Amino acid sequence: VVIDQTAIYPPDVAEKIEALKSKIVYIKSNVKNASHARNIGVQAARGGIVVFVDDDVEFDSLLISKHFALHQRYPSAGAVLGLIIEKPWKNRDQEIKDRIKWLAPKGSADEFGCIPITWAPSGNISYKRTVLLEAGGFDESMTSYCEDIDLSLRVRACGHPVMFSMEPVLIHIGATKGGCEQRNEALQQQKFSERHVALHYMLFKNWKVLGISTVFRHLWGGIRSEFLNLLVLRSGLTVLCRKSLSHIRLVIRAFGGALRGAMPPSPPGLDQHPEERPRLN
Repeated sequence: VVIDQTAIYPPDVAEKIEALKSKIVYIKSNVKNASHARNIGVQAARGGIVVFVDDDVEFDSLLISKHFALHQRYPSAGAVLGLIIEKPWKNRDQEIKDRIKWLAPKGSADEFGCIPITWAPSGNISYKRTVLLEAGGFDESMTSYCEDIDLSLRVRACGHPVMFSMEPVLIHIGATKGGCEQRNEALQQQKFSERHVALHYMLFKNWKVLGISTVFRHLWGGIRSEFLNLLVLRSGLTVLCRKSLSHIRLVIRAFGGALRGAMPPSPPGLDQHPEERPRLN
């Protein structure tokens, strides 16, 4: 199932798409929203397991069968996350260890090397379709950042474990062009701020499954990284106050959105994209 949000193609690309339409379920969408596109895909899917991949990845023909086999091995799991290899990886073994620590700070692997995890990004993940519908699908107010982690937490809140396995593997190329929105370099700082709003919105929204201590740990981490650092402290009291007030406003916007049940809208004309984004830590 391919959800296409591209408005205009070069002629050669258009010809390739036409040639593929007999082999895939092709759906055109004029809404540039990753969550909206995935929800359309869930509704169009006919199988019991739905595998999500990004548009800038490479994988072999065994990826889907490996996801399916893992759901058979773990029938209670709501989702299975596979390994995403970033291209290029400088130190693969260390980066895998760091990723596992981020996904499952307190988890331990079973006899097959699989680990129940706290949260999961998209890019190489499969969900039971019934579980997706039970959890309400992707939050469409979150257009392109933290919407995947938000869904995995809501799946856990419904009582379904999320597992991580290194058996389904794909390579993330990290394309510098494309995606749901055009990238505007002049708005990078504003976009980065909006991603902080999305991050905090997701934390506040899912505080019950994460726990208050985890939410406060991330709030403190944001404070420490944003303005309690040497660069800001050396810039003087004026810069420190400006940074502090800016961060507080972002957190208040996120908290208000969580109370309303929808991500606060971005300022007019501001697109979001998951590059240079704040990290969950």
